[in-house]
Amino acid sequence: MLERYCRELGIDPFDEDFYPGPCYLVEKHVDPSALGTITTFEEQQRK
Repeated sequence: MLERYCRELGIDPFDEDFYPGPCYLVEKHVDPSALGTITTFEEQQRK
C-alpha cells in the first residue's frame, strides 16, 4: 500500500536509483525495557 501511494506521487523509495547522491542508513537500537511496560489499548483503558 505504501509503495502504491509513493508511486502515485512520483516517489520510489524502494529503488536505489531513485536517490541521487550518497545515502546512509541510520539505525538506533533501543533497549525495550527502557520503554516501560507494554500493554494493549484495552489494558490501558481498564486502568
